[in-house]
Amino acid sequence: MRDVLVLNGPNLARLGSREPEVYGTATLADLAEACVAAGRQLGLHVEVRQTDDEAELLGWVHEAADGRVPVVLNPAAFTHYSYALRDALAMRTAPLVEVHLTNPAARETFRHTSVVAGVADGTVAGFGLLSYELALRAIAALSATARGAAPMRIGMSLNYAGGFAETVTELADYEKAGLDIVFVPEAYSYDAVSQLGYVAARTERLQLASGILQLYSRTPTLTAMTAAGLDFVSGGRFVLGIGASGPQVIEGWHGVPYDAPIGRTREIIEICRKVWRRERLEYSGKHYTIPLPPDQGTGLGKPLKLINHPVRERSTSPRRRRRCGARRWRPARRSATRRSGRWTWCRPRRRWRSARTSPGCWS
Repeated sequence: MRDVLVLNGPNLARLGSREPEVYGTATLADLAEACVAAGRQLGLHVEVRQTDDEAELLGWVHEAADGRVPVVLNPAAFTHYSYALRDALAMRTAPLVEVHLTNPAARETFRHTSVVAGVADGTVAGFGLLSYELALRAIAALSATARGAAPMRIGMSLNYAGGFAETVTELADYEKAGLDIVFVPEAYSYDAVSQLGYVAARTERLQLASGILQLYSRTPTLTAMTAAGLDFVSGGRFVLGIGASGPQVIEGWHGVPYDAPIGRTREIIEICRKVWRRERLEYSGKHYTIPLPPDQGTGLGKPLKLINHPVRERSTSPRRRRRCGARRWRPARRSATRRSGRWTWCRPRRRWRSARTSPGCWS
């Protein structure tokens, strides 16, 4: 993972209490958490710093230049008059993006001038905390362009067989060597969730993914709760992978009909998103109805919402999102085609064999 410095100038430590009608209610801690999480998704190791001291800020800029470290910079008031900062930034050796929570051009006249914009690769302003995420995305793209190749992330899958504890011990070494993500499968061996919790406790930066949780073995709300719980205990490192598996496992092991994998996938995605948005859950679909209708149960069920704060959804390309039938979800390793009323599994080679459907999705 490439190191990135997110540097913040004077008065930004007062975020949350400083003119919330202008700068919002998010604190510097919220900003730092959002930057670290966004960086993790982009394969960046983000460190967030803030100072009211111009000399200290200059020292950090010099440090970044010496180490060829990309910088996302919110100069705050220094934006408008610090020629010393401008000259320090001119010595940069890696991408630089200027960022602002508000849109300076829409505010007081004295804020319209930026003495640092001319030495930056670009400026992102006016989108609140999202400005920082967009700036980090620009840094990732600029860094990849500078290397002459698209960024590559390294992942591995844990085996179903024994040696789990020994493998997890080795994961710490793999993590230090640059491993980005590990996938924990779930077929008809041990469940993936307990193993993911163990891996979360033994690692620090590594992303953790279920590869995959089966659609038919959990209710949609339990799937959403499980994802939220794993994301919480891992410090925001969990990636939810769901999939249909196959009729041999679903009917032979779980004892439930293997029907409508694509339709169920779409409905589970919709339900998960409602749960994570902490909406009172009311859903009426072809395959799932929540709460259960009174004529199918006791009639005591009522709409509830997730008690805790939700998991964050991960973004990906529009083309892959369309394959899963929902935004911010992406297909996994397999696609499916329907032949003679049955689903046939295909392992893709270089390209997907099915452009419209995929029974395995990550978020």
